[in-house]
Amino acid sequence: MNEIQHWIDNQVVVSTSGRTAPVYNPALGEQSGTVALASVEEVDAAVASAKAAAPGWRETIERILYEIAGEVARLGGTLAGEHGDGRLRAPLLETIWGADMVALFREVKEAFDPAGILNPGVILPLAGQRPLDAIRDFAAQRSRVFGGEALDIPQ
Repeated sequence: MNEIQHWIDNQVVVSTSGRTAPVYNPALGEQSGTVALASVEEVDAAVASAKAAAPGWRETIERILYEIAGEVARLGGTLAGEHGDGRLRAPLLETIWGADMVALFREVKEAFDPAGILNPGVILPLAGQRPLDAIRDFAAQRSRVFGGEALDIPQ
């Protein structure tokens, strides 16, 4: 049966985790192979490789987001989305609605949430909030939560 390995730095990397997961053919409902599950070190290597391959990617994507939002506003449209994109869209509200309307949105929010504890930065941006701030760095997140320890996740 075919086992899918990792692709890091433009080459196949055979997983050292010893763990796999089944891969199914959705048309037949049959298992067609397995995929190697990455170790923490392999994930770190893939993240480092991606960062090195595209330095400045966050700034590029953020610039594109603002360009698209500007064009949407020029055409009289609005940003719509689903499921957890509020932090991404919040910093773009002024581009779409203008400062006066966002100030009114903020007044309504503050009337119902004067302490600012209900989903801060989700619908209305926090001071200095940027669209991609909510995207996490896996290695930094793992280090913060688990003290940099390798995770022992059973198969």
